[in-house]
Amino acid sequence: MQQSLTMVKDLELLYKFEVPQELTGETRSVVNTFLDMVIRDFRTKKAYAQ
Repeated sequence: MQQSLTMVKDLELLYKFEVPQELTGETRSVVNTFLDMVIRDFRTKKAYAQ
């Protein structure tokens, strides 16, 4: 995985990502799938809005 530096704009959101890093198994998989869906939908809406 390529690493890059990103400026954090929302510290509250960053802190929320500490919990999923500790999850294991199916729960972690469900959280990752949900995040992927939300990000995909956001990017799709953004692309169609242009």
